[in-house]
Amino acid sequence: MVEAFSILKDKGFDGKLIYVGGPITSADRIYEHALKEYVQVHGLQDRISFPGAIAPEKIVEWLHRADMFINLSATGRLEKAVLEAMGCGLVILTSNEAFRNIVPPDHFTDTVPGNVAKKIMALSKIPADSHGRDYVMQHHNLVTLIAHITDIIQKP
Repeated sequence: MVEAFSILKDKGFDGKLIYVGGPITSADRIYEHALKEYVQVHGLQDRISFPGAIAPEKIVEWLHRADMFINLSATGRLEKAVLEAMGCGLVILTSNEAFRNIVPPDHFTDTVPGNVAKKIMALSKIPADSHGRDYVMQHHNLVTLIAHITDIIQKP
């Protein structure tokens, strides 16, 4: 993602990346340090920021400041962060296979920086729509969750 923003800078794209979240493991801290070093070396300080971990009650506030949510995870699981962003009506760009049949095809990417940059540029030109929010409200609301848990508990 950071490399994609370096490409975007070279193309004159004026977007900003806010890398929300903090490292948990020592490997995470090493990776974060490498990202910050890349940002310094490539002069991206005015485009990429690292505010660190955000209190859970502040997440929605941060999401409402954004125009797009980018997730280049390869977990293959539905991630809460992406669902929260969808619930806030953000345009989603993801490489996570779990979302392949959930987000529109043009909102799906691989992790090649040049391809990510192209997708960001293309998606930055479209307005947010209610597709993601509707999906979250229909499939991941509290009533559905409780029904699912009840079904699991009641199975012998």
